[in-house]
Amino acid sequence: METIKELLAKHKAETLRIRLENEKKAKEEAEKARLAAEAARKAEEQQRLEAAEEERKLQEEIKRMQDDYKAAAGYVDAKPDEDQQDEEMKTVDSAENVATEAAEEAPTEAVEAPVESVEASTEAAEEAPSEEAPQSGEAVQADEEMTTEKDNDDNESREGEKEGMDLEENAVIVDETGGDEPLPVDVEEPLPDSPDALTAKQEAAIREQILLDVAPIHEQVLVEIQEVTPFEEGIKRPYFHVKELERVQLKNWKNYLNLIIDKNNNTRTIILFERCLIACAFYEGFWIKYINFMKNIDVEETRRIYRRACMVHLVKKPQIHLNWAAFEEQHGHLEVAREALDHIDKGMPGLIAVTLRRAGLERRTGNIEQGGDILKAVIESCRGRETRDFWAMKYVSY
Repeated sequence: METIKELLAKHKAETLRIRLENEKKAKEEAEKARLAAEAARKAEEQQRLEAAEEERKLQEEIKRMQDDYKAAAGYVDAKPDEDQQDEEMKTVDSAENVATEAAEEAPTEAVEAPVESVEASTEAAEEAPSEEAPQSGEAVQADEEMTTEKDNDDNESREGEKEGMDLEENAVIVDETGGDEPLPVDVEEPLPDSPDALTAKQEAAIREQILLDVAPIHEQVLVEIQEVTPFEEGIKRPYFHVKELERVQLKNWKNYLNLIIDKNNNTRTIILFERCLIACAFYEGFWIKYINFMKNIDVEETRRIYRRACMVHLVKKPQIHLNWAAFEEQHGHLEVAREALDHIDKGMPGLIAVTLRRAGLERRTGNIEQGGDILKAVIESCRGRETRDFWAMKYVSY
């Protein structure tokens, strides 16, 4: 029961930590969204100002071109239009004067005269602008286009601000509702006497705590899988075959073994070596690498690896036999050392290194006469003079 209480307390602390982290992330996301919206608004404002400046320059250019056109083609025609406007203004003034005189002479007709004068003045005013309209129509149209583009820019800027606000709200909502945040559990809730009587809430809390404890292990496993995946994919022949492996395959096995050895996980390393030696059974370097790794871990297992390599797979490889003999001599197993040297001497007779090692082993163990007999037998079996002289010098120095 105490364990369950500890789990619930740990779950509550973990829940609080996760909630604080989510709140912090929500604030950071909201600030980022606000800055992004502000930057977008400034960019829209800058674009709008640039567009307005270009429009202003365009209108000035249009106006200049219109003035140049009028100056070049229509100055004489514009003069009669001005005279006509002056005559219309005179007509309006005379109509007003007539209306004033009529009002002074006949008061009873004061209502009709002003009405007629106003109508006359209104008609004159309407006729005057109607004649001026053809001259200023292009300018009015340009002003309307400028006003329309300004309204469009304002609408786009307002839409950009609105989208920025929507992004901020969505970011806050996602951070508040997203994630698998566990529900808080009341640790002080009385626990039952047996695990079978746990409530659904307590069981959910315990499950959640177990998942939190296992999560780091899961992440570590994923990282290790990503590390070894390239090497596993590079293994094209995981089975034994008498054909030689490609150089790329040998390099892949070597790098894979170095990676796993650096992890300091003996179990994984031994398993990988055994897998490697299925496909690379005829390659002496991998056996020696395996033996050097196992030498500091288990002496008996190292001895078994030596015997398996020399007696089964590498019968005619002298270097590993010499290493095996040195290993057994170092640990006091002289008979096994002699067995290793005799085995390679029978498989590949006449090797200088093996003969000298056999004689040296006998001398170090005190059997000087037996070592001398080994060298004498080699001298007697020699056919060439140079070879006989070489072994004679070795016998003398022995």
